Amino acid sequence: MARCKHALADVFLLAADASRLPFRDDAFDSVFVRHAVHEMPRPLRLDLLRDARRVCGQSGRVVVLELDRPPQRWLRWLLGLWFHYWVPPPLNFETRTRRDLERRGVTREVREAGFTEVRKLSRYAGTMQVVEARP
Repeated sequence: MARCKHALADVFLLAADASRLPFRDDAFDSVFVRHAVHEMPRPLRLDLLRDARRVCGQSGRVVVLELDRPPQRWLRWLLGLWFHYWVPPPLNFETRTRRDLERRGVTREVREAGFTEVRKLSRYAGTMQVVEARP
């Protein structure tokens, strides 16, 4: 579908396993992971983050954008309705992996993947988090 978009005509597109990227070590300055890790079981999340670290090398950074757990109960309830978290697995395949990530925390998993400088920014009334990490 992306190849059909005129705006992407000059962009190199590649379909690959994000936990085994087909790039050399230290190939990029930055890797951006957007709304993906909550859909993965923990071993796959850690593999993805480790490989992102590998392709960034010692001077790069990884930025992870994910939903966050807002402090207000009513806002958590509203997000649950919006994203159908009330629908049980297996109908909602994200529920189990999202709850696991929420319980463990994105920053903790990023550290477990080998990053030492980890900074979390919470945005939009606590509904979104941006985690920036460097080796």
